[in-house]
Amino acid sequence: MIAGKLPRSILVLSLIFVLSMTGCSDSDSGGSGPDPDTTLPAVVATYPAQSAVDVSRTGPFWVVFSEPMDEESVDDNIEITGGASFNFYWNDGGDTLFFAASVLLSANTTYGILIGEESEDLASNMIGADYYLSFTTTSESDVTAPTVTSVYPENGAEGVNSGAVLEIVFSEPIVQFGDWDLQTYILISPKPEDGYFEFQGNSVLIYHYPFPTETLVSIEITTGIEDLSGNNLAAAYNFSFTTMADNIRPYLESSVPANQSWGVSTGLETMSFTFSEPVFPEFDMPDENVDARIVQLFASEPEWNEDFSALEISLAGPLLPGCKYWVYFEDVEDMAGNPISPNPTYYYFTTAGERSYFPIENGYTWYLIDEDIGLAAKEPGAGEYDVLRRIENYNPSTGDFDEVFVRWNGQIENKTFLTIDGNTIYHVGREEYDEGILEQTMIWDEPMPYIKLPVPDHAGESWPVSSTITVGEEVVMSLSGTCEIEAGTVTVSAPFMEGVFVNCYVHHLYVTVQMFEGGFLTGTDEVHQITYLAEGAGPVRHAEIDTEEPPEDHIISVVDWSFVEGD
Repeated sequence: MIAGKLPRSILVLSLIFVLSMTGCSDSDSGGSGPDPDTTLPAVVATYPAQSAVDVSRTGPFWVVFSEPMDEESVDDNIEITGGASFNFYWNDGGDTLFFAASVLLSANTTYGILIGEESEDLASNMIGADYYLSFTTTSESDVTAPTVTSVYPENGAEGVNSGAVLEIVFSEPIVQFGDWDLQTYILISPKPEDGYFEFQGNSVLIYHYPFPTETLVSIEITTGIEDLSGNNLAAAYNFSFTTMADNIRPYLESSVPANQSWGVSTGLETMSFTFSEPVFPEFDMPDENVDARIVQLFASEPEWNEDFSALEISLAGPLLPGCKYWVYFEDVEDMAGNPISPNPTYYYFTTAGERSYFPIENGYTWYLIDEDIGLAAKEPGAGEYDVLRRIENYNPSTGDFDEVFVRWNGQIENKTFLTIDGNTIYHVGREEYDEGILEQTMIWDEPMPYIKLPVPDHAGESWPVSSTITVGEEVVMSLSGTCEIEAGTVTVSAPFMEGVFVNCYVHHLYVTVQMFEGGFLTGTDEVHQITYLAEGAGPVRHAEIDTEEPPEDHIISVVDWSFVEGD
């Protein structure tokens, strides 16, 4: 049986959840760990052989690498010559790439498969040079009818899991018949509510909604099936099996890291979950059940094992230090519809290190979406965020750093000058820009205490802020007001990540700005700035109310705390 992957079409509601729920790894080992992999991968075998002639016009063909590969990087670096159209798929180990022709290849024609030099292994080592495989097809016509060589489950099998992926293996590749059209090519009784077909070489995998328990399932493979040459299946093929009885509730059997682990490494790269039995992968989890910080690390779709009892997730970046990651497994069901035990199951782990509600590191970037834009999914780049906020020019010896706000088109909107001294972050001044051009620079005569650290220790406190800007001997601007951190915490929804940030502290800056000219008051502006601070991630929502400007409210779309300038 070939292990399967559920594509996004069938996991619309579940993928975000399962990816967020699988944040896991054991605690730090304390050792230096194994030496990094610096060996370049290579192609070690192929079918057909290099420059082979009289090659099958249907395939499948394959390329074997010396080690498991980063499948996406290889797929992105494949070129086909000769006018062929191939479907690609990988073996379970990730070291063999198969090519299956979607239509019959031309007779006596040379085809080429190029594996580009930027194809990488799992440690990001590139193969270093293009690999080119060429072969020439046979001139003979195919007049042999395809046959069924094996099926899973076997005919007469009993106690089959209701959600088991079905597999039909033919003697050669067949024409891909597309949508869930069971009444034309494959007849299944009882017919599942929904499903899809996946074609891998000579095999057809059938993913489907679960069958009823304790039920005889009958399948007829009709002679409407054709090989790539147009030869119909020689004869209809029938098999049947009986599904198992199941009234036992599933449970989270194990995870990496284990549930309720402490001291988990922030450098975790891969996470996994194992359930006590196969689970129905279409989880319908509400956003409030998912930690948005884990969703942020979602690197790819989850890799399920063949019976959907275990999955593996790759992380796109490091975890945050000293943070408790969590998820509620609520209404997760096995293939027979039994809910998880307990329901919900609360899963969490805590990372090693010291947590912060305002991390300061060069290159830390927050992408913010204007709430008025709407709730469509957003990613950084090409106008798909409203503003980004990035920490730049951090000098640990002086404590000075800048917060730079940049519009999606690359234009700087403003720059704030800050410094950290002891347990206080001071507001030093700011620059304002008009369409990316510096308009004015303002440096306060006295830095103002802006945020007090650690944030939880100052919840419920407020403190005064005031300063002036003097040009020559004349005060041209004065600021006065208060900062405060709300006593309680709140939950911030992250709709663009389908998750939430829980236990956020809310920081307020209330300030009255007065402008002077020639010693006379020329204008007054009231500003209320609200910043929501999440554990580890820092600012995750920013709102600003200015009497002279329309209200602005931004929600974090993507928080890139993994980037460090100079890496």
